[in-house]
Amino acid sequence: MEIIQKSPVVVALSGDCSFAEAIALRAKGEHVIAGLSGKCIVDLSDVSCAHSVLISVMLCWLRYARFHEIDLAFSGISSRLHALMAVNNLLSIIPVHD
Repeated sequence: MEIIQKSPVVVALSGDCSFAEAIALRAKGEHVIAGLSGKCIVDLSDVSCAHSVLISVMLCWLRYARFHEIDLAFSGISSRLHALMAVNNLLSIIPVHD
């Protein structure tokens, strides 16, 4: 999975988030978030296959961002990822940017 900074506030993910990559992805994302200030939107529209592990990483990033007073939201959420968020009662917890 690749993380690309598209603008000062938009970070894009691309590829497949597997269980094997989750820890490294979390660390990479936290490193990128640490370099931002104020606001960050994570664009997930190029994620090829979303597993529940991606939701775990998203929640870790949210916690990290809140601790560092960064307003973090996610965009480009696939219907599969949205369904996983819904079944886990996370739609009101994970901020979505339209």
